[in-house]
Amino acid sequence: MPGKPPYLKKLERQLASFADRRGPMLLSELDGYLTGILVCSELIMPSEWLSPIWGGEGEEDEPVFESAEDLQAFLDLVMQHYNGIATDLSRGNLSPRFDVDTASGAIVWSDWMAGFGTAMHLREESWDEIVVGDDREASLAAVGMMMLVGAAHDIDAPEEGEQTVNRMAPEAIPEFVMTLHNWRIANDVARKAQSGQPVPKPSPVPPPHGFGPLDDFAAFADEPPTMARRFGKVGRNQPCPCGSGKKYKRCCGLN
Repeated sequence: MPGKPPYLKKLERQLASFADRRGPMLLSELDGYLTGILVCSELIMPSEWLSPIWGGEGEEDEPVFESAEDLQAFLDLVMQHYNGIATDLSRGNLSPRFDVDTASGAIVWSDWMAGFGTAMHLREESWDEIVVGDDREASLAAVGMMMLVGAAHDIDAPEEGEQTVNRMAPEAIPEFVMTLHNWRIANDVARKAQSGQPVPKPSPVPPPHGFGPLDDFAAFADEPPTMARRFGKVGRNQPCPCGSGKKYKRCCGLN
């Protein structure tokens, strides 16, 4: 995993300071969330997507900062990361910031996917349209991401299926995301051309290498998922089933 630049370390500390709220995001979760916002086929304004970052439920539910300057500094950090992900997508060089289990060295992708799933839920119909659309590659990528959202939330997944997902997810996620990004760019260009708007020359984006991971995921999927389905048994922001009283993502979900 790439090292954290100084601004991300500051952002991570700021997110940790919101731990007494309903469910602030972890840094990896935020990375997935912002990526989901960016590749969504429908534009989502910051006024809508900012408050879930600190565990809020609306524009008026903001964390307490000592000053307006402190609030602005936090928003600047978030937007700096948002713009960085956008740049990586435009270059075809997405590197999701997965956490790593310090004991085993295993990649922990579930928090990242939980964040991406939160973004998906902001525009469920838009994602369902991709699943049932005519573009096979985009449909497969959307289905794959929905399956991974479900796996990220499901702590009772069969052991064999869990091992398969854990093995395939770290490579599949950036592949699926880049496919969805390419689809969004292509559709934006098509819409502008149809409406007579100027069409900018798109930046070259390397295509993904194939959809092999979907074969494994589909093997234990009952049906093609849609965002209307209820994924998982324990939400990331729900109390941990171990009885600690902490949020699942800040307790057993960290392991």
